[in-house]
Amino acid sequence: MKRLADVVAQIGEAVAAAGFTDRAALLQQREVDLRSEDVERQNAAKDELRRVVHGMGGLIDIYYGSPEETRRLSQLINLMWQAVKVKP
Repeated sequence: MKRLADVVAQIGEAVAAAGFTDRAALLQQREVDLRSEDVERQNAAKDELRRVVHGMGGLIDIYYGSPEETRRLSQLINLMWQAVKVKP
């Protein structure tokens, strides 16, 4: 979970820098949950992260300030998505 928590932390920082402090706060809390020793808390964090990637107002709808930063965040969001999506 540490790698996922690190990715979530980086995304949270970029979301805050883009001016979305409420979304950044949610990501920061999920980062704390992922670093927890409590497996239920970790799983609940992953469930919530699954919901913030896509859809109207999701992480991919944010403009991150430059094409380079947007590409970097797209890669991080993809890493997060791979870790939290429901596996068939």
